[in-house]
Amino acid sequence: MNPWMLLAIALGFTTLGPAHDEITSPEISRAIDECADDPHERIVGEHVGNCLRTRAQAIEQDVTTALHRHSKRYCSEETRDRFQDVQSRWEEYRTASCSLVGDAPGTAPAYVNAAACEWQLARQRLVTLSTIDEHAYERCLTLSFEFPASRFGAPPSTTVIHPSSSLEWRYLASDSRLEVMREGSKVIDLETSDCSYCTSGEPCSEGVFMFEYLTATTDDPHMRNYGLLHACRKPDGVSFVFVSDLGTKPAIAAQAEKLPTFDWMVDDDALTFASTNGWKLRWNTPPSIHKP
Repeated sequence: MNPWMLLAIALGFTTLGPAHDEITSPEISRAIDECADDPHERIVGEHVGNCLRTRAQAIEQDVTTALHRHSKRYCSEETRDRFQDVQSRWEEYRTASCSLVGDAPGTAPAYVNAAACEWQLARQRLVTLSTIDEHAYERCLTLSFEFPASRFGAPPSTTVIHPSSSLEWRYLASDSRLEVMREGSKVIDLETSDCSYCTSGEPCSEGVFMFEYLTATTDDPHMRNYGLLHACRKPDGVSFVFVSDLGTKPAIAAQAEKLPTFDWMVDDDALTFASTNGWKLRWNTPPSIHKP
């Protein structure tokens, strides 16, 4: 048996005849049938392969989004680099594996198999990232991204609760404002008129995000406080506002508007805001008498 065929079987594929024989995975067979039945893809072979490849690319956009969002959980450049290195190695594996499936015989059925390989591996990668998202995060001692109480993209209409404090926030679209509450009392209001947000399938950093950080005092060396970041797109660019000290005396600690793009990242003692035009702003955690 040829080496390429061994690899194809290991990946769950078999070669396709002119009318595409049965493939090991029922989901792959179903996807091929759907592409073959598509009125725009009536010609089997290369066109079906293009259809599958388009589906794979759509899933890979979701993978890119998942990677971007998960990277926010890390608070050191070293860990973020390791995470990116894992993804780069996966991309090399996908390219080598699926190219081998398609290039060895170099036929139209093999092209369909290679596209099916890309589609299947992209789906598997997305499932793997979902598992990582649930279980893998860095222990950030001084400043951490509170992902359970954060939302990428358009904020939901329901109240979002921070699990380890009495803080909660809700987006009131009809009133064009974002309201932060604590134990039934309003902490702060943020104006959200003319706001729109990124959609799924793109790696952007807009939405509503909460952070927890150390604010040790003489009386309480383990005291924690909280910040909230709101970022959205407006007609003249991206605007954001970061409110610190939600647990004590809320104050706007950083803000900007009319940015061409926007991103943020967490280090263990600072939150950095940046744009592709070279603009950058850093908010440092408060001085503390005690570091863990």
